[in-house]
Amino acid sequence: LEAIRNTRLKQIEAIFNQTFDRSFDRMISTAYTHVSKHLLEILFQKYHLMDHLTACRKFLLLGQGDFIQRLIDLLQVELDEPACNIMRHRLNEFLETAIRDTNAQYEDSEILRRLNVEVLETAEGDSGWDVFSLGYTIDGPLTTIFPPECRLFYLKAFSFLWRLKRMEFMLSALWRDQLSLARKPYALADDLAPILHVVQLLGAEFRHFILQLQYYVNFEALECAWLDLAKVLQSANDLDEVIAAHQAFLESVVARCLLDQNSRDLRYHLRAIFDLIINFFQLNQDLQNLANDEEDVRAELQHEIDASAKTGNWGTCAGPECREVARRKMFVEATITPLTARIRVLASSYRSMVTEFMNKLQNHSDQNLRLLVQSLNFNAYYIDGFGDI
Repeated sequence: LEAIRNTRLKQIEAIFNQTFDRSFDRMISTAYTHVSKHLLEILFQKYHLMDHLTACRKFLLLGQGDFIQRLIDLLQVELDEPACNIMRHRLNEFLETAIRDTNAQYEDSEILRRLNVEVLETAEGDSGWDVFSLGYTIDGPLTTIFPPECRLFYLKAFSFLWRLKRMEFMLSALWRDQLSLARKPYALADDLAPILHVVQLLGAEFRHFILQLQYYVNFEALECAWLDLAKVLQSANDLDEVIAAHQAFLESVVARCLLDQNSRDLRYHLRAIFDLIINFFQLNQDLQNLANDEEDVRAELQHEIDASAKTGNWGTCAGPECREVARRKMFVEATITPLTARIRVLASSYRSMVTEFMNKLQNHSDQNLRLLVQSLNFNAYYIDGFGDI
């Protein structure tokens, strides 16, 4: 504190003297530097600021992969219910189970104590997926770094990332269902082969889109912004730099995840694409139910055939076999063919929507978003089908 000792200001009145030298400025700067350094030490060591930021990255921005996957597995049935039927205490029970079942259990108890479930305001037609969110309680001096408006940033980001994760979850489940349908007995798999081909092609397009979008979000948006934040925090000299760095981190995440005001049109198209994926999943569920019902009918018939064969009565007349052949033909024509047409219409809507989405990305001010188009259209599939983008 040499600058303070050497100052010529021995009396308070000298502060207002216009003729003093720069020693007072040096004293103020030195005192500010030392106080700021001490303050940052308290924030990082006593209040564990970096641990709380990391917790927000892991849980609110879905960085803890095993925990998020386990949580969505547990919540699937519950969140399929209408939003008005959702009960927070039930969701908190699933949250605690997900923590115990994954590496999240090794987090500090102080971190886990702050993690909680939030249920957003409901609107007519909302499901549990639309109102579920994770929250992280901040109190004490840390509220200086996490002011109330930060909660809205994290809430926006979580809602988007959670919806994106749901799309991945649904498409993975759909792929497993397709494997099951392709192995149906009693010649049912052969009757389903044409529609399964259409479903698999469209499912592959959806998966490619979601995986590329996830890669962009996780690495180009979240990870790059996180590394920038960590770098600034390591060299920060005062509290203002820490606050500004955290705010810049949140603004970067929101902008690159298409959640800012400039990306409203892109967000609308992306939401429409997500809705198409949900519709596709529901159509696949309809197909699964139809196939299961048809399998039961054919299994019952096979049981009758086996019983008749033992008595030597099966095959003595062609009537039952002809009726079954006609019934199966009607099943394909009246049920599977119209469902196939609905899926083709949905595929056409998706390709039109994703092409328009890419067109808008091409004109975005963020270069990383413009480069996303190359990943989504790496083999020129949409160019050939829908014109130059």
